[in-house]
Amino acid sequence: MRRVLWCISFVLVLAASLIADSNLRITDVGLHGYYGTPSAVRLIVRNPSSQPQLIHLQVAAGNENEDTNTVTTDVTLSGGEQRALELPVLMFVGKVFITADASSAGTFFGQDKHEEVLRQTNLIVLMCASENVCKTAQSQIQFSGTIEERADKNRQTAFEMVDDPRDHWWAYSASSAVVVAMPMTKLAPAQRDALEGFLRSGGRLVLLEDEIADPSFLSAYRTAPALPNGERVGKGTLFRVSGLGANPLGDVFASRNLAGVFAQNYTWQNSNRLGFLPRRFATSFDFPRLRWVLIWLTSYTVVIGVLNFAVLRHFRRLEFGWISMCGLALLFAAGFYFSSASRRPRNFRLDNLANYYLDARSPLAAADYNLRVSAPDRRDVLVSVADPAVFTYSNQTGGEPNSQIWAEMNRQGPQVRHQYDIHLGPPSQVELSLLKWSFHDLDLQGVHEFSGTVHFVAPNRLRNDTGQRFGEAVYLDYTSNALYALPALAPSEEIQLDAITPRPIRTKDQKQIWTGADLDYSKQALPELALRGELPFVGAGRVFAGLSDGPALPVELNVPHQQSVHSLVIVALEQQ
Repeated sequence: MRRVLWCISFVLVLAASLIADSNLRITDVGLHGYYGTPSAVRLIVRNPSSQPQLIHLQVAAGNENEDTNTVTTDVTLSGGEQRALELPVLMFVGKVFITADASSAGTFFGQDKHEEVLRQTNLIVLMCASENVCKTAQSQIQFSGTIEERADKNRQTAFEMVDDPRDHWWAYSASSAVVVAMPMTKLAPAQRDALEGFLRSGGRLVLLEDEIADPSFLSAYRTAPALPNGERVGKGTLFRVSGLGANPLGDVFASRNLAGVFAQNYTWQNSNRLGFLPRRFATSFDFPRLRWVLIWLTSYTVVIGVLNFAVLRHFRRLEFGWISMCGLALLFAAGFYFSSASRRPRNFRLDNLANYYLDARSPLAAADYNLRVSAPDRRDVLVSVADPAVFTYSNQTGGEPNSQIWAEMNRQGPQVRHQYDIHLGPPSQVELSLLKWSFHDLDLQGVHEFSGTVHFVAPNRLRNDTGQRFGEAVYLDYTSNALYALPALAPSEEIQLDAITPRPIRTKDQKQIWTGADLDYSKQALPELALRGELPFVGAGRVFAGLSDGPALPVELNVPHQQSVHSLVIVALEQQ
């Protein structure tokens, strides 16, 4: 009888586990096992009840060093509904362990685990109507260019045929380029938007126009003949190929275009770094310089060793030396502390910084956001972001331009890894554990639509239709080697470039002025920063760049705080 009961119990437990697994399954990690920032985890979740339920999902990604990042979200499913989901997760290169859990009203009903070795390389994604089309496209890409270029492509690139288009642009972040050779009518609106978002956010999108058979997709960029080196769209590059007949696809992955493919993986990882914006506008802790500390210690030594005993000898009270030395030491320590503390923050502060990348044909911009939260006291701060932007990078550091002592200590000490628990929104939330006099940086990426763009309305006449006021602005014409320092631009204002005397961007003796280690960003105007190469994704063609006080990422903190908002808007222009 006991054996029967044991068998029945085992069968019930096994049946329960099988049912739970059928309610939640992990179908893919990354982009078919390739690493991106963030990486997508694709799930299929099913509501086992006949009644609608609010499903709580939790996905944890860990590695062999026991670092774990977690993403949670809530999904409402009708009775018996099954749904495919894509969740952005901050992952690690190499071997990762994914655990997904599903529950409702505190009742667990599904779990799945997945182990994957995420690869990181220059990935070329092929989306084709048939396998033969993909094979032809891959062959043309692999065997184009010189012998050296073919060898480089064999060593540094990988190909992946994707027949399951993604619903979010960040799901393609693992790829260096996406080649679309399938009818766009097979893609849902969200999947079309995902490809456009990937392009605007820094991707390289290649369209085989005979295969996609849809003139409406990115129609604003497909009216003129295709350019051999592609066309700038936001932060990315669009290539158009008529078809596979005359091997034009291979030219997109050869010569100077091939360098862009190899650099794309680096661009995705570093596109969230905003250059001079944090250095110029974000809260900075002024830690003592080494010279200041040496002067302070020298003064202390002189007072203790010379003045103290000179005064005591004068009054013939050398026996009081042990009292005076302790008192002076306490006095100098208090002075050292309060002198340093006077330059520390007294209130919680949020620095809301953004880079926006547009072109002259669309008001839709790729956005790189940087949030810096600084604290005067030890506190757990909840950051809420009411925007679909995704977290791409997070770093806590005490390093400052003026903190040589801190920098040396940080280099010698162990680097602490931080783990993050992000609740997807809206609003998306993450809790930061801040120490006294510390700050925490969060980077996000998204897409923002302006009311218009900056464009030419006549030869050498620019118009600002973004709806934003630019306090500082500059126009760079690399084809003519000319920089125009523009006055402040109000919304809908036009400016005639002929009325401004240009400066050369590069001279014969010096190609470009590069940043010095001791550069004070707070004192540098936008034209000087442009000449020093500080503006991201600027270096060719005609470009407008302007500093504004908006728009800002909608962010809230659970503590009273001060906020500063600054943005840099970069527009790739075309002469009309």
